[in-house]
Amino acid sequence: MNILFITGFPVVKHIGGVQRVTDILAQEFIAQGHNVYFLSYKKVDSLLNNEYTCEQFYITPKDNYKEEYPKLLKEKKIDLIINQMVSSFACKLLKLTPSNVKILSAYHSLPFYQKGKEMAL
Repeated sequence: MNILFITGFPVVKHIGGVQRVTDILAQEFIAQGHNVYFLSYKKVDSLLNNEYTCEQFYITPKDNYKEEYPKLLKEKKIDLIINQMVSSFACKLLKLTPSNVKILSAYHSLPFYQKGKEMAL
């Protein structure tokens, strides 16, 4: 299976929470014989020289994403997308995903969070 993780920032195994978890999942999928790729939509120059577990691609809202994203899916023969970030740009990308590609979205935040207000459960 060919798996593409979509994240906001590049996946570096020693930085962040979502990035570290994504890297751990990628390593396990690779150990099981799957091909795994990372796609982030924010390029961070200070992270470009880091070692990545998987091939890392970048597509930003300023790029021609309506052509680049489907091209990437086709070239890498992606079967499954694991969306690790909820954002309007991620939603735009996912809308361009062919119906034969499965999508799994993970929400890594407080579901009822409002900045400046405490959440009562």
